[in-house]
Formats: sequence, structure tokens, C-alpha cells
Amino acid sequence: MDDGRTDDQRSTELGRFLRSRRDRLTPAEVDLPGGPRRRVPGLRREEVAVLANVGTTWYTWLEQGRDVHASEQVLGSLADALLLNADERAHLFQLGGYPDRALTPGLNEVDERVHTLIDNLWPTPVVVTDNLTYAVAWNQTWRFMIDDTDRLPRESLNCTLLTFTEPGWREGYREFERHRAVSVAKLRASYSETMNDPRWPALLDRLHGCDGFTELWESGDVLREATGTKTIRSVHVGEVTYRALSLVVQEHRRLKLTVFQPADDDARRKLGELGSLITTGRLGGGLRVVS
Repeated sequence: MDDGRTDDQRSTELGRFLRSRRDRLTPAEVDLPGGPRRRVPGLRREEVAVLANVGTTWYTWLEQGRDVHASEQVLGSLADALLLNADERAHLFQLGGYPDRALTPGLNEVDERVHTLIDNLWPTPVVVTDNLTYAVAWNQTWRFMIDDTDRLPRESLNCTLLTFTEPGWREGYREFERHRAVSVAKLRASYSETMNDPRWPALLDRLHGCDGFTELWESGDVLREATGTKTIRSVHVGEVTYRALSLVVQEHRRLKLTVFQPADDDARRKLGELGSLITTGRLGGGLRVVS
């Protein structure tokens, strides 16, 4: 892991973070007896050690920033013992040298501020995807950008998987083979950064069963972000040319917001038509953001 900090700096910050989380807890919050009056607030080190099932001396060294190694399992036990929330747990694993360990199913809740941003970009199509390219939030124009994603099961809304399994997506991209190759190269780049996510094996098993995926995957091509324009055919308004811009919106959860900006006047006109179909109720159910 390279986050600009030396190992000594990370060890020191890890110790400080653990101490701060320990100090904020009371014995009652973790079902421990209060005992005699305490001179300092928070739990004692030996109490955290007992809760996490680690040695008191070892935990003391960890909190003091000494050169000791904490495994993923131990960091998880400490996170549970200290009642860390999702953000704190991610920070703990980042400091401990396991930035991807915090990526678990159920941590892809989208911040309400992101919902507001998506709404404010109307009628521009917007989708938020996670590190495996599952769609976790989107607006109605993205829903209808090709056909209608609502007709698909929620668990199938993976942008890479749809590229290989949905005929509408094959027909929707003017340069489909290029789009398919770019999609796999971006997925491989994400895989190299987040391969500890336990959902990868199931997704890759499904993709390797798709025609053409294995050859592209084994080519080893990687791409952080694609540039240029892409022309996508909507069954509702015809071909629209976009410039896609992707922004990371929740870094430790690897959530990425992609905005499909119309590339020219014709695209803006057609996007306006699509938005009108939605707002007048002829398509979908209005200006809601799906999450």
C-alpha cells in the first residue's frame, strides 16, 4: 500500500486512532462491569485486549506504535471490540495496511449528498457504481439511456456483465467491441486494487462463462478511465453521443459517479426529449433517484 506515509507514520497513526476509539467507550457500552472509580475515561487496554481476544502486552505495543504486525482477522476483532462504524473500520484497515478489507457487501450505501447531486444534474444521465461495476444508484435518464434497466433483476445490474449478457447493450453501443474491451480493461484495473473484496470470485465466474470475456481478461490490458466520446442508441430517442466523466465520490467504498454529458447540440436535444418523456409520465415514474 502506498498512501504517502512511511510504515512508522502509519504505525503511530494507527496507535493514536486505537487510543482515541478506546477513550470514547464506557464499560457499559461493551457489556463490561464498571468496577472501581476510574482515573481516566474510556476502556482500559486490557479490556480491549480481552474483547478482541488478543494479548494485553501485544495490544499495548500496537497502541504505542511499535513495530508489530496486525493481521486482517485481528484488525476485524479490534474493530468489533471498539464498536467502529463503517468509516472508522475502513480507516483502521487503511492504517493497518489492508485498504481493500473494508470493501464488503452492504457498505455501498450512497450518501444523501450524492443523491442530491444526481438530482441536480437532471436530465443528464448519471450512475453510481461500486468497485465491481454494480450500479448502486442512478437517475431515470440513465435507466432509459438504452432501454429500461428496471426490467432486469437488481442483482444483474452490473455494467460489465450487462455488456456481455444483454442484447440491448450490444445493439446500443455504436462501437460495441471497443466498449467491451474498455469495460474489461477498467474492471481488471479495479480488480488489482480491490481483489480482497469477497464478491469478486462469483462475479468473475459469471463473466468467464460469457463469450469473449476470458480472451479480453487474459490479455492483461488495464485502464483507469476511458476518454473521448461514445455513441449510444436509445430505443426511445435514437442515437445520442456522450462524453463520460467519472468521479470518485466515496473513496474507501470505491464508489464512482459517472456523468454522461451530451457531446453536441443534437445530443442535448435528444436528451431533452428523453427527459420530457420521463417527466410527463410516458416513461418511468418521474425525477426520482434510484438507490
